Formats: sequence, C-alpha cells, structure tokens
Amino acid sequence: MRICGLTFLILSSLVCAPNSTSAQTSADETRQAELQDWVRAYKEWKAWADEWLGKRQPGWFGARDRKEKPDPPAWLSDYCRDSSLVQASFAEGCRLLADWRDDLATALIREQIQ
Repeated sequence: MRICGLTFLILSSLVCAPNSTSAQTSADETRQAELQDWVRAYKEWKAWADEWLGKRQPGWFGARDRKEKPDPPAWLSDYCRDSSLVQASFAEGCRLLADWRDDLATALIREQIQ
C-alpha cells in the first residue's frame, strides 16, 4: 500500500510539474516574433535612410518629418553578446543590431570602405 502511494505521488508530481522545455519554446517563439518585427521595421527605415538621410524629403506642403530609427528588442543586445547562444534564426538580427549601433559618420566610412 505504501509503495502504491509513493508511486502515485511521484507520478502525479511529474505530470503536474511545469514543463520548462515548453516554456522555453514559448519564450523563443515570442522573441522570434519580436525580432522579425524589428528586422522588418529596421530594414524599412534603413532603405528610407539610404535615400533621404541628410536630404529634405519633399512632401505636399514642405519637407516631410524624419523617420525615427526603430529600437531593437531590449533583450537582443545581451543575446547577441553571448555568441555561444546565437542561433541561425537570430543571426540576422545580431548583424543588423551592429549596423543599428553605428552613427552616421561610422556608417558612411564603412560604406566607403566596402
């Protein structure tokens, strides 16, 4: 009787215990979605900046407002710093983060070197 009670206790604790693997997968999926949104927004801003940064963009009644550079997800910098964790699906985000950190002068120098 005692063995049955102990077996039941162990099995029920295994079934009821939180599944850390599924929690990690959910967090990775959330981060992946945040990263995809930022990558899309940053690429759109970069295309605009390549054409209009340093110039006035004409609008209907004068120059248009400057577009704001989108901020990356808060966790991305720490994630990219630990190179042992960077997965292939996050590699583009880490590369774009390095580009995002450049100021205008540094970006122009890199462009001229390439």
